[in-house]
Amino acid sequence: MTPGPLSGQVLIPPCQNGYGYLADLMVRLQPNPAEGQLNLTPAEKEWLKKHNGRIRIAPDPNFPPLEFFDEAGNYVGIGAEFIDLIEKKTGVKFQILYYDNWKDIVAAAKRREVDAYSLAASTSQRQEYMNFTNPYFPAKAIIVTRSNVVRELTLDDLRRMRVVVVDKYLWHDFISIDHPEIQLNLVPDVVTGLRKVSFGLADAMVTNVTTSSYYISQEGFSNLQVAGEAGYYAPFAVGVRNDWPELVSILNKGIALITEEEQNAIVGKWIFHQKQYFFQSKKFWYLVSGIFSLIMLFFGLALYLNNKLHKVVKEKTKALNEEKWQLKKINNELQVALNKASESDRLTKAFLANISHEIRTPMNGIMGFAELILATQLSEVERQGYSKLIVDSGQQLLDILNNLIDISKLESGMVKPQPDKVHVNKMLDDLYEFFHLSATGASLELTCRKGLPDEKCTIQTDPIMLRQVLNNLLSNAIKFTSKGSIVFGYEIVERKVCFFVEDTGKGMPEEFKAYAFDRFRQVSTNYSSPTGGAGLGLAISKKIVNMLGGEIWVESTLDKGSKFYFTIPYRRSSNK
Repeated sequence: MTPGPLSGQVLIPPCQNGYGYLADLMVRLQPNPAEGQLNLTPAEKEWLKKHNGRIRIAPDPNFPPLEFFDEAGNYVGIGAEFIDLIEKKTGVKFQILYYDNWKDIVAAAKRREVDAYSLAASTSQRQEYMNFTNPYFPAKAIIVTRSNVVRELTLDDLRRMRVVVVDKYLWHDFISIDHPEIQLNLVPDVVTGLRKVSFGLADAMVTNVTTSSYYISQEGFSNLQVAGEAGYYAPFAVGVRNDWPELVSILNKGIALITEEEQNAIVGKWIFHQKQYFFQSKKFWYLVSGIFSLIMLFFGLALYLNNKLHKVVKEKTKALNEEKWQLKKINNELQVALNKASESDRLTKAFLANISHEIRTPMNGIMGFAELILATQLSEVERQGYSKLIVDSGQQLLDILNNLIDISKLESGMVKPQPDKVHVNKMLDDLYEFFHLSATGASLELTCRKGLPDEKCTIQTDPIMLRQVLNNLLSNAIKFTSKGSIVFGYEIVERKVCFFVEDTGKGMPEEFKAYAFDRFRQVSTNYSSPTGGAGLGLAISKKIVNMLGGEIWVESTLDKGSKFYFTIPYRRSSNK
């Protein structure tokens, strides 16, 4: 054990990770007595007789898997199982109290309305009103950020960042003393803090590895990562009001009776998200040696059998060659069928995975910000901001569903071209009026170029489908262009109407052009980040253009802009 940054605090050496070191830690902190029996002094027995059954203990309600209350209101988790085991070892009976959050529990403990913490670490602030038993479970602090952070962080890197911690947790106490320069944003529980980091309302969160791993898995925070260790390793123990030293002594004797098997059983039941460094154990190397010996044995046996079978194989080769052609033909047919089945299965899985992810992203935004709005500590400005984010996420979800309906109709054959007279110049004028306001609002110059005079620009095609393709291309151009201009129009090339939409936006890398019109494809490089949407707009446009008898393609240079082209047959129609 090494001294911690706070006076009187005992920390776990940083070289120990995961829960594999739990048993060794507890053996060092409280060795089991040889007799394995509880030996209370007469004074301790008298104290227990007087207070037993009336010792009020308040677990943290939002600290899974360490401790929490399940849907039925039962106290569960690692702390709950250790408390139950301590009760069996000592005969102590606790009265379980429920509070909404840890901050309320701390306030109640200071008022002597709570007698004990079930799972807490000793800090200098808590030592003012609490004593602590020998530890029975270790805690490790980590730094959680969004996945776009590419380097490892320490507490020194958080000075100019928006950092969240749970109010009154031990990491709050540690950082406020050791690093007062870090501006902390206090939250009532771990999941609220993780949501703030995930939604970009905070830059980092300092929390324990066990609970953060649990919530990241359960809540589906796919954009969060562990960016580094905070440097704090604190063992959890039972906290007891400091005017009850007898109870501390009784609980320490009970903790000392907990066996290594009992410890491992509890930890193995609840911790399944943390890394277990099995390669550091002797069992790992015994297993490696055994596997290596088996490999060598099988290798020797294989050499022997190979030499023996070589003669048989040589004799059979002639007969097998005669059947080779027939088998090859059958194999080719089976391979074709297998490839078709595999491709169908792959496409189905890819579709379900992509649409599940795309729908879940705005839904997480809607649900997460809705829950944040319910928090009573928000200002009106924050509530209005979160409400706008909910509306934006809802619009994004609606766009995804509309695109899904369009692509489904097109691929199922429900929609077919309905040729009619189309005055191309008028359609382009209408599109210019529709997108001019959006372009002006984005400080972009919008220009329309027409390839024919009004009396010669009436053609036969499906007007709805043609407008939808132009709408998609112009919307993308405005979305991906931050400055400069957008030019759209058409010209006649080899009896075809060649439409174009050119922008000075982000452009795309060369390798992306090959699959730019595939479903669920979005550009994501070091120079451009993905925007909202399901990546269906260009796929829908390609499907429509092909149905109209044309082709679509793109010319683009990264950071210089893109130019999309598509053609349809030039079938002139009378203006009358």
